[in-house]
Amino acid sequence: MIKASALFGQGLGLDLGIQFSNSKASKKTKRNHLEEDIQAACVQWFRYQYPKLAMNLFAIPNALAFTGENRKAFFGKIARLKAMGLVKGVPDLFLAVARSGFSGLFIEMKKPGEKLSKEQSVVCQNFLSHGYDVIVCDSVDQFMNGTNRYLS
Repeated sequence: MIKASALFGQGLGLDLGIQFSNSKASKKTKRNHLEEDIQAACVQWFRYQYPKLAMNLFAIPNALAFTGENRKAFFGKIARLKAMGLVKGVPDLFLAVARSGFSGLFIEMKKPGEKLSKEQSVVCQNFLSHGYDVIVCDSVDQFMNGTNRYLS
């Protein structure tokens, strides 16, 4: 197991309780959880670094997984979520803090090397045109640099 504190470099002394598995899980399983693991580490770092803004950073759980459900139940839940406002392509995180003329910061998390989908690009351009900033991060370092830049 690799502790998340290893992601933040030497000297910070953080042990955030998040662990990334080096077990014999399949490569596909590791790939599927990598983005989630990076996002969790980013949120933990942010809450440690900016405790007064901790509640202002939150997840937008658009990428929901329904395991063990039959096809009818799955599509029924998706239909209900869409009726409740689920929008394909919305970024993973939102920082509800206005800075430098922006109303807030949307943050799309990606696996290393992964690109935005067409829907995500359209949604991000829409948010930019309405006064929000948007960053795309595929690592904790990118998240740290992007949020520090936004908040400075």
